[in-house]
Amino acid sequence: MDDVNKLTSVRNAGTVFMRRDCYIFEVVPNTTISNYKNNVNGVADPNNWDWSKYSWVDTYHNLGYKVMMIMSYNTPWLAYNNEMHGVPKDWDVYRDIIKKIYQHFKGKVDFIEIWNEPDHTHFLRLDGSPYTDRLVAYKDIYHNAASAIRSVDASIPIGGPVVSNPSFTNWAAALLTDSRTGSNVDFLTYHQYQNGSYTEEVTNWKNVAAQNGRPNMPVYLTEWNYDWQYIKTPINN
Repeated sequence: MDDVNKLTSVRNAGTVFMRRDCYIFEVVPNTTISNYKNNVNGVADPNNWDWSKYSWVDTYHNLGYKVMMIMSYNTPWLAYNNEMHGVPKDWDVYRDIIKKIYQHFKGKVDFIEIWNEPDHTHFLRLDGSPYTDRLVAYKDIYHNAASAIRSVDASIPIGGPVVSNPSFTNWAAALLTDSRTGSNVDFLTYHQYQNGSYTEEVTNWKNVAAQNGRPNMPVYLTEWNYDWQYIKTPINN
């Protein structure tokens, strides 16, 4: 939703939080890993990138919303399987891209989620990569993305694992216990598209954080509905 009048009305009604994707493939030019590393035709210069789809960041920020930006997926030329949901095949390039995207929006976003539903077979594709386990791949993605963001901002809250199912608390535990990622997990986040108990789910996620030394960690439910097709609302209807 980009209509300023509607956004103003929603903000005046008390909504303070907006979550939205930044798709890497929409921003970064189509190139090759070699050309990016050598900055052929300025492809590694963010001044030459396409930011035209992201004026909403300024709009939301100027209206006083807290903005959660999802660093979403990949760009095909950087993926093992040559598509946007594929695992990055060069971590140096991936970190550089994430760093420059965050630098562009620094001060206008308030939270960063890394990837979206990496547990889902469609949203994190392992084909062509050396990975056989999505959680292992996601931990490497999270580590590299968070490290890139931390290189320019020590305080922006970064979170995950952004899983598609509230029962996947093992992904949260894996992030919190990995020495490369644990210190860069500032909140936990998951999605709910089936009948369930919100109170029980949040308690489960908070318990996982507490069991791993983070008893005060925020937990966010960032997508929800009766099912993923939005056929019935509200949940339990």
